[in-house]
Amino acid sequence: MSEQKRVLVVDDEPNIRRILQAAFEKAGIQSTVAEDGHAALSHLAQSEFDCVLTDVTMPGMSGYE
Repeated sequence: MSEQKRVLVVDDEPNIRRILQAAFEKAGIQSTVAEDGHAALSHLAQSEFDCVLTDVTMPGMSGYE
């Protein structure tokens, strides 16, 4: 059996994070959420993810950074 896929969702809007996390979990994909780029970098330093889905326009550090 293959390992469960993991995604990191980065968005400054709590409702968007909740909706995406619920959708990924329903699809059988383990999801972790981060509220900004700095939190995302912290998650990336601690774990590996198959995909990062990020908002582009966020205060502080953009999704491009």
